[in-house]
Amino acid sequence: MKLRAGAIPLLALAILAGCKPNVRGRCNTSTDCRTGTYCSIEGICLSNSGTCTPACVEGYICSGSACAALKPVVSVTAPGGPLSPAFPQVTVHVAAAVAVVLHGIDLEVDSDHSLATGSLGAPQAGDNLVTLTQFQANAVGIVSVRATLHYRAPGASADESVSSVPVPAFIDDVAPTVSVFVPQASDAVNGWVPRTSGTLEVRATVDDGNGSGPQSATLSFDACPAAAPCSYAGTVLSQSGGAAVFSFAVLRSAQAAGSEAPLAVTVKAQDVAGNQGRGAGTVQIDNAPPKIGAFTLVSTTGVVGEDGRTWFIGDNRSPTAAQASARSSCTSTPPTCTAVSQPPRST
Repeated sequence: MKLRAGAIPLLALAILAGCKPNVRGRCNTSTDCRTGTYCSIEGICLSNSGTCTPACVEGYICSGSACAALKPVVSVTAPGGPLSPAFPQVTVHVAAAVAVVLHGIDLEVDSDHSLATGSLGAPQAGDNLVTLTQFQANAVGIVSVRATLHYRAPGASADESVSSVPVPAFIDDVAPTVSVFVPQASDAVNGWVPRTSGTLEVRATVDDGNGSGPQSATLSFDACPAAAPCSYAGTVLSQSGGAAVFSFAVLRSAQAAGSEAPLAVTVKAQDVAGNQGRGAGTVQIDNAPPKIGAFTLVSTTGVVGEDGRTWFIGDNRSPTAAQASARSSCTSTPPTCTAVSQPPRST
């Protein structure tokens, strides 16, 4: 059989048209139907026609002035923020006729492989909150979210499934790193500052890498002081990329009166996705006086007298026998002093 050249393009168009169901064609989902038509529960593409009073509700179409049930449609609402163990819920919308039995929703978050999954049994028509319960550790980046609805049509002997169009989202399951440090204060000596009524600045660098970004940081004393607050909210001092420096104004009265013990602190930081990281540091506030150690005799030129005591020749301030003069030697912060006897001056 031979075809004329002009008939070949017409045949090609006919074949292409046959690949897409017509208004009364068969369908599995509404995506199989032409624009403006929808897949009925019987698997036939229908278009709006006639007037239905009252108006058909979601899950139905007015066809021939009668409401006809459609096959369910499932869609995912794009998350407004990052997905993470702290923010695991995704809104999934189901449009289904009353006669359709809804059996469950499976939710998957993936890139080139699955990064998080969740499910919901016995969903309802309308909006459903599906919670992601399985996160791949340290997952971060752009992902797609897709929902699959399992249902049974009236009179059917087996369940059917329909999937949503994937929507983009951002996943972040990585905690920020936190580094705590104390910048040099104007009155600091070897890292120690005096206890006053003022404050001491403590800083923390919070680095969230490629994650959702630092959001907040709080400094707390490991052992809450009696005379000052235990926790201090940080303020952002600077930010660059995924890292931020937070500043904390800590009351110096947090140190106990008369003490010079280092004070341990912990900074807890949270990123936009709710992941928490922590870092440790030490605050050095000195309110203790110098300590003088025991006196030690260092001169060996004394003479044991008849009374059994050691006597030394006096100087011009003490023409007779005199006691040894003494001096003290103090180390730096925290001050510790040791007294040392000085030998008498020769005459």
